[in-house]
Amino acid sequence: MKNVRRSTWLLRGEVGSGAIAEFGPAMLIFVVIVLLPLIGMLTLADGVGTLYFATAQAARAAGPSNSSTEAVSNMRNMAKAIIGGPLGAFARIDPANESGMSIKILRLAVNGSTVEPFGPLLPLPSASWIDTGKYFYEYQVTATGYTVSPLFWPGRAVPFTFTSSCTVEHPEGLSQ
Repeated sequence: MKNVRRSTWLLRGEVGSGAIAEFGPAMLIFVVIVLLPLIGMLTLADGVGTLYFATAQAARAAGPSNSSTEAVSNMRNMAKAIIGGPLGAFARIDPANESGMSIKILRLAVNGSTVEPFGPLLPLPSASWIDTGKYFYEYQVTATGYTVSPLFWPGRAVPFTFTSSCTVEHPEGLSQ
């Protein structure tokens, strides 16, 4: 009877060691097939979100500016801070600066009949172009020429374009 118990114990030990030996290859397959592509997708999502956020915040930074030259400066500074920051670096956004951001003015008729773009902002519109009785004005910021390179996907740079608008709070300063 003593020998039967001992042989049962030995059999259980052998079965357990086989399960431990399969853990390493199973983890390798999990990491290669699931985890690495998931991290690549996260960097792609980070890049898309960062570009969208930078475009929206650049437009919001331009809105309260007192002049159109200040609006361009505020737009560029905000875009540079976000895209050149840690989120942009993790997403591998190229170029990692504000060079892909452009801004223009939209003149919208109060009755909604027309939308007239003016821009890019240099040269500035003339003072006679600004009529706050008949028109609303918006800054429209567009991010073009940016690519996001997902991690672990070599040679797969994905281009994106985003546009965001914000109301001009000081239309009298558009010609400055």
